[in-house]
Amino acid sequence: MKKVVRTFLIVLGGLVGIVGIGILAANLYIQSKPTQSKIERKLSETLHMPLEIQRTSLTPWGGLSITGITVPQSQPDNPNNFLEAQECSIHFQLLPLFQRKLVIDRVLIDAPKVAWVQNANGRWVFPEAAPAAASEPAPVPPTPGETPSPEPQPSPAPEASASPAPELPVESVKPFEVIMSRLKIRNGSFDFLDAKGRRVAMFTNVNVKVPSATPDLFNGTATCEKISFRDRMFAGELKTHFSYSRERLALSGLKVGIAEGSVTGDAVIKTSEPKSPFSADVKFEKVDINRLISEAGGPWNQAGGALSGYLDIYGQTGNAASINGSGQLVLSNGQLNQYEIFQMLGKILQIEELLQLNLEQASASWRIENGVILVDQLILKSANLRLTAHGTVQPDGRLDLDANLAINKKISRQLPDFIEENFIPVENSDLRSLDFKIYGTASRPRTDLESRVLGKDIEKKIGKKAVDFLNNFIGGKKQKKKITFCRKR
Repeated sequence: MKKVVRTFLIVLGGLVGIVGIGILAANLYIQSKPTQSKIERKLSETLHMPLEIQRTSLTPWGGLSITGITVPQSQPDNPNNFLEAQECSIHFQLLPLFQRKLVIDRVLIDAPKVAWVQNANGRWVFPEAAPAAASEPAPVPPTPGETPSPEPQPSPAPEASASPAPELPVESVKPFEVIMSRLKIRNGSFDFLDAKGRRVAMFTNVNVKVPSATPDLFNGTATCEKISFRDRMFAGELKTHFSYSRERLALSGLKVGIAEGSVTGDAVIKTSEPKSPFSADVKFEKVDINRLISEAGGPWNQAGGALSGYLDIYGQTGNAASINGSGQLVLSNGQLNQYEIFQMLGKILQIEELLQLNLEQASASWRIENGVILVDQLILKSANLRLTAHGTVQPDGRLDLDANLAINKKISRQLPDFIEENFIPVENSDLRSLDFKIYGTASRPRTDLESRVLGKDIEKKIGKKAVDFLNNFIGGKKQKKKITFCRKR
């Protein structure tokens, strides 16, 4: 019995030793420079990008481990790499190696950092791997001191009776094939930069699962913890299905949280074409407009309410003048607290309701033609007044809107005669209205409402001192005396 046990232990130890020697030999082979260069070249050909690695190792339980992965930028003047990853593990099948096949069951890339820079033509494209050079047999140089042999002279034509020399068989070497099935990216970060290096969008804590992949097509799902646009607007909890080929990136079933609401939809970017044409069809639901304005760089508590609607657009990335489409927004439980137009009206007319406007209806519908927003209808309606507008918003934000302010009897009775007479009665209604213009920019809108409300002959009607007071009052300057208007009863 002891002999059997001892024999078994010897055999077991021998097997362990053989396996250990095999692993050591395999690691020495994989870590050799020619093999590492071959792995780099084959992975570059499979992924269609110039991949560089620092170190490789092999274990039976962990498969092939690659550390120090980098992909340089396609633009030579950009010092940062397109991709950097500390570690990548590859699980593959052993038996196909004897058939000159590397069948990869799973690729796990841990904490990669991607900086995707738009090129001079306005396209976001992957760095392309250099095409493999055609291998031609190089002439063997003569050894030092050896006289090169003269070129062989053509031999005379053989006689008809001479038998032809037998042809030697040419051995064909089967090329090494790489097949990859599953890909997983964990805790990645993606930066999209324009051609001047300015950040367009940033995605953090990205996780990607690709259950099936070919060299030309990746299909899978992606999640993201946080997104920022132009370092201002923020979103999070992104989930989407995606399909990526060398020509296009398509997102379907997209859902992302933004300002306590959600955005859902589909989008396509044609990354290989100039200016990266895109299309997007998205819907907004219960987006907090106060938080949205604040995160976009505006003041806090300027407006309130839940925003819903849709946006259907297409155009070229980074080219505002190419965008076309349509959209609509509806604001529920809306409030406008600090907008200059209503603040000014409230001061002039001494109407408290205008200082904090609670909206019963707030909606806007528009079309986009070559980057110009054509506002078909803008409606802001409270219990006692209604503001409507239509016009254009240029790609640079310049406004040109024709607006109308309508007030009911409750407001009208509070106005002095010289102001009320500037409001025209509306047919078949108890409303009175006044036309005015909205201009300036989207971030700093301006109006001619002041002159329209007060009228052209205001100085003759109430005197120059009262006009100066109004101008100073609207401009925010303090007065020693307080002037009030007599209201109708």
